[in-house]
Amino acid sequence: MSKNQPINQKIYIDNETGEILHPLIDKSSTGRTRPWADKKSKDDQLANLYYSLSLHQGDYYYNKGERLNNCGSILTFNEEDSNNKKLVYSNSCRVKLCPICSWRRTLKLYAQTTAIFNELTKNKDYRYIFLTLTVPNCVGADLPATITKMMKAWDKLTRRKIWINNILGYFRVMEITHNINPKSKSYNTYHPHFHVVLVVDKSYFSKYEDKYINQSQWLKLWRSVMQDNSITQVNIKTIKSTDDNFNHALAEVSKYSVKDADYIIPHQWKLSQETVKTLDLALHRRRLVAFGGIVKQVHKKLNLDDPLDGDLTHIDKDSVADATSQNLVSYFWHCGYQQYFKID
Repeated sequence: MSKNQPINQKIYIDNETGEILHPLIDKSSTGRTRPWADKKSKDDQLANLYYSLSLHQGDYYYNKGERLNNCGSILTFNEEDSNNKKLVYSNSCRVKLCPICSWRRTLKLYAQTTAIFNELTKNKDYRYIFLTLTVPNCVGADLPATITKMMKAWDKLTRRKIWINNILGYFRVMEITHNINPKSKSYNTYHPHFHVVLVVDKSYFSKYEDKYINQSQWLKLWRSVMQDNSITQVNIKTIKSTDDNFNHALAEVSKYSVKDADYIIPHQWKLSQETVKTLDLALHRRRLVAFGGIVKQVHKKLNLDDPLDGDLTHIDKDSVADATSQNLVSYFWHCGYQQYFKID
């Protein structure tokens, strides 16, 4: 069980209503409640999964359980008023599967890609393509080798002459989904795939330039570098920077590489254990996010830090808060109530 409740922290309860006082309420500028409690609750569940794996497999899993257990146990905000909080401090564990860290990375990655593509769209000669590269589902034992093969295939693809002559830059993320539908023929298999936003010149679409790569050509290219003719699907579509689809594509590419619902599976402890073990091994020392070409150049120009290993507290310039303010308020995680409460 989780052990991260600070000592001597008192929970205040209204004597008349029985209502628990001073819980954390943190809302975004759009009014949406940030899911701190939900993510921390899942952190506790994941920590317990790692602890259980450590019973037979040693300190490696136990140490990750400890890191998860402490992740986000204390949150400190610069709280100008009840509706205006800016995070100043949060202890981050950086375990690949951690729900809190994954959520924060996603927010950071989306903020960075939005800033990068806002800069790129100032050049009216650039156009954008949303590409999805898939492979057939695989069983858990084959997942690490499949990911390695895909990474090597991606490297080969970016070295092809047709790529070098036509693609100006890219933002690429690998997503891995886990089929947990017992009625499916692909039950308990994994589907790694790449989501990519490509940058091309406007002449790419000119009928006079012979640059355009259609869907069948992308499929042929991907099959070739993967050396796998069983691949049947490659999705490619043009996205305009002025359309809502553009922001949707950036959000799609920026989302979690693995959703916590795919490995914290209610009422299926053994399957959850097996999945955590499989994904932990498959993702070990993997870098699932990449910038290339002019996208990488703009990332450097804007002086953005690493979206995976960088600061997960201040995820964008608007979230930077004054750590010396007189309005600092801290909250601790209570594992029994599954909520954050204000510290005296």
